[in-house]
Amino acid sequence: MGIFCPRCNSQSFKLNGRTKGGKQRYLCLSCRRSFVETAGTIFYYRKIKGETFRRLIKLILRDATLLAISETLGISNRTAYLWRVKFFKCFYRYQESIVLNGTLWIDETFVPVNRSRLRHREDGKLLRGTSVNQAVICAGIGMDGKRFAFVAGRGHVSSARCLEVYGSHIEPGSTVIHDGVFSHDRLIREKSLVSRTCKAAAKSSRPMMRKIDGFCSMIKRTYVIHIGGKTEYLQDYLNWVCFKAQLKGMKYEEKVDFVEAFCFQNRMMFRRKDR
Repeated sequence: MGIFCPRCNSQSFKLNGRTKGGKQRYLCLSCRRSFVETAGTIFYYRKIKGETFRRLIKLILRDATLLAISETLGISNRTAYLWRVKFFKCFYRYQESIVLNGTLWIDETFVPVNRSRLRHREDGKLLRGTSVNQAVICAGIGMDGKRFAFVAGRGHVSSARCLEVYGSHIEPGSTVIHDGVFSHDRLIREKSLVSRTCKAAAKSSRPMMRKIDGFCSMIKRTYVIHIGGKTEYLQDYLNWVCFKAQLKGMKYEEKVDFVEAFCFQNRMMFRRKDR
């Protein structure tokens, strides 16, 4: 982990004593401000120490519930929840560079929005079906398992929105396997994609869509476990899901090291202290 000043990003510094808590303090030789190594990261206000903190990361990697994390580590549900959100926040830019090519699958899936954001009809009843009371997620996955997932609004996704969300993450000329909804037509045309349609209603098509169906099912299955169904954190959760896919094949200790290093290098602050 490289050390640099959180204010001016300079790597020119010298030792400057220790804090009351025993942390090493540094003095930046560029802006002359004092800082500690964890300044400007989610670890700055960390009260969970050592091996307990590593176990926390392992439990998050295993999709453990908040109750399981709380009981295993002896911490409150709130602390477990805040730390999970903090980790998810660190991956906010992870999907920016993801581009799928070759043969890939795309599809949309839906999750309910928060109760406080539900919309009703004039008679007071909730809108039903694929309505504005559902958040739509555009997902894609390649042959190599690389994937992306983005929140695309509410209800049915338009052709323009499809092109906007999928367009920068699919290489032109690729072969796209999809369910043939009309909103994909513009994307396929403007990106010069080879289209292979597999209608969801046809049983013979289901094996062809298994890869993307499995990805979408996993998103929905762990959505409530991870963020309690709060749609304001939905994209953070999707970033984490896509990031975690690259850890496949690593040992758990290696995964913990990789996640911790990524979050540290990201220099992301979540401005709510553990309470």
